[in-house]
Amino acid sequence: MLSISILSKLLSLDETIFEENISDIVTEKGYCIFLKVKRKGSFCPDCGNTDSKIKDWQKRILKHSLLYGKDTYIYVKIPRYICKECGKTFEQPCSLFPKYSKISMKTVVDVLKELMEWTSTFESVGKHLRLSNTAVQNIFDKYVNPRRKRLPEILSLDEAYENGEFNEPYMVVLFDFMNGKIVDVIEDRSKYNLSKYFNKVERTERLNVKYVLIDMWEPYVDVASTFFPNASILVDSFHVMQNIYRALQKVRCRIMKRFEDDAKSEQYYLLKKYNYLLTTNPQIGAEKEYNYKFKAYFNEYQLQQKLLEIDPELKIIYNFWANYHHFNKSLNNQNLSETFDMIVMDPTIITVPEFIPVIQMLQTWKEFILRSFTVINERRLSNGPIEGLNSQLKKLMKVANGWANFERFRAKLMFCYNKEFSLTPVKNKIRKLKTKKRGKYQKNRQNQLDSDGN
Repeated sequence: MLSISILSKLLSLDETIFEENISDIVTEKGYCIFLKVKRKGSFCPDCGNTDSKIKDWQKRILKHSLLYGKDTYIYVKIPRYICKECGKTFEQPCSLFPKYSKISMKTVVDVLKELMEWTSTFESVGKHLRLSNTAVQNIFDKYVNPRRKRLPEILSLDEAYENGEFNEPYMVVLFDFMNGKIVDVIEDRSKYNLSKYFNKVERTERLNVKYVLIDMWEPYVDVASTFFPNASILVDSFHVMQNIYRALQKVRCRIMKRFEDDAKSEQYYLLKKYNYLLTTNPQIGAEKEYNYKFKAYFNEYQLQQKLLEIDPELKIIYNFWANYHHFNKSLNNQNLSETFDMIVMDPTIITVPEFIPVIQMLQTWKEFILRSFTVINERRLSNGPIEGLNSQLKKLMKVANGWANFERFRAKLMFCYNKEFSLTPVKNKIRKLKTKKRGKYQKNRQNQLDSDGN
């Protein structure tokens, strides 16, 4: 037989609220524990009177996650009182379980802790803790529905592809650059929807925003300039480099197609295997390694030179990338505008068709790009922290095998990233999806068909 002290440690409970005479038994149903709550003076929740007497003992059966992989049930006897003043009946409060719940508080905590992992699902947590999917889902909906955080001084906006899960193709993630927390997630990135969202935020809160980091999408500029008049709008440097990189890869693929008929050629080999050398700066005196294709020793710098000799366009785009990459890293440059113009106005880069849209993009967004060199607390403003969220977001969508409810997805995303929850039930629970009511069900349908056939 278990002692109350050992059991209280297993159940994470205060041993003073239970009587010593406890028992446990193993049955076909699972592991069962029998507890009895100590009597203590309780006040009437209706009139506040402390003069009451016991009416009877209420029996409760709780599901508990004491033993993983085995069903555990706790049978609790709780005193129920009747008020001598108003006649109201009420139970003695017990910290073992939430109010109106058949699941222990420790089980609730275990469910929430496991759901905080990116790869966890309602089904996987339910199987581990011996609960149904619906029970796990109800616990999540009851305790997790994060509210929008207050808009920070440095606000990052970045869209994420919804992969056809919801009504719109792109959602928008609002991110606090300084604290590294998700502020909120918006289902639709359209100008109308963003305007409607920020219009509900108090003007005093919006005026507190000093910097807004965005992607190169025109509606973001319109919305930010309208609702954040005191903020400086910046284009994230990551997206600029991403556009340059994509154009560079298009040129590489176009040139590589010329050698597809001879896939064993040196040109195809270099363009295919060493394409990363187009976006790196290898050292001249680096250590050499034996290359089986050329049957000689080469270092990465020598291989890069052979790669750039395949076509003059490769040398042009590499020089452009190297110059802009160096410019993007130079935070102490006092002549940002002049250096930017010198790189963008290079006449040779215009001769490469894939880079014409890139040059147009850089010229259009120049003002916002140059603002991105702002440094706050020795950190350059960028959407780098939020870009790392995209991989986790894709993982969240993949393991769930589909999300039907955006509000629940938003709650799960913020829950996993911010790592914040409270054991106080939320007032505004996640709304259930409206589904069509099931029609009348006839249990003896087969018997009726048989009788009709006869």
